[in-house]
Amino acid sequence: ELKMNSIFYRGMSAILILLVALPAFGDVEKRVRVASEVVVNRQTSAKPIPPYVLAATKCAASLKIVKAGLIWGGEGSTGLVSCRTDKNQWSAPSFFTVDGVNFGFQIGVQFLESVMLFITDEARKILEHGTFQMGADLSVAAGPVGGGGGIGEIPNAQVLTYDRAVGLYAGVTIKGVYVGHDKSRNAEVYGEEKTPADILALDGSQAPNSVQPLLSTYRQYLPLSLE
Repeated sequence: ELKMNSIFYRGMSAILILLVALPAFGDVEKRVRVASEVVVNRQTSAKPIPPYVLAATKCAASLKIVKAGLIWGGEGSTGLVSCRTDKNQWSAPSFFTVDGVNFGFQIGVQFLESVMLFITDEARKILEHGTFQMGADLSVAAGPVGGGGGIGEIPNAQVLTYDRAVGLYAGVTIKGVYVGHDKSRNAEVYGEEKTPADILALDGSQAPNSVQPLLSTYRQYLPLSLE
């Protein structure tokens, strides 16, 4: 009987460990899926990002920010960022955290989707090494829109944003949001020893399978060169 109890408790312990571990993997999959959907939503809309802007892009982040009361960010908010490699390809993506910002009484807004394009080398350096506030640590401007070919003027800003607010209030933007790298999520996918700079220097083809769906979306909808 003691032996049977021991086997039972060992079996239950193994099941509990699996149940605890499963949400983490599901969370990574969900974050990748949501970030991919944000890009697809933008590029299949009536206001896609022009190819000439993508050709000038150093890094691209895809964020979905959920509102809780008067605060943006926290539970349900997610994002990933990928950068241009020396081979002119998208790098392995780093996971983002989004810290809450009070935007006041914007009744009816449910969530904000944003594709952020880091245009300058300085913007990429800031992105790689810490938490930053959009509009304070990095200058921000709304990006030009339009499909098809041709060359247009790129606004003089470190980051171009393409925002879509879902709800009654359509004027909210990414400006003012605090963004940083998600250390726990990056450690889960890449290992404890990898820094954000290490991850963003890694060619996307060498990234784990769990983030490949996002890279496939980037390659299809955010090509880095004019064709």
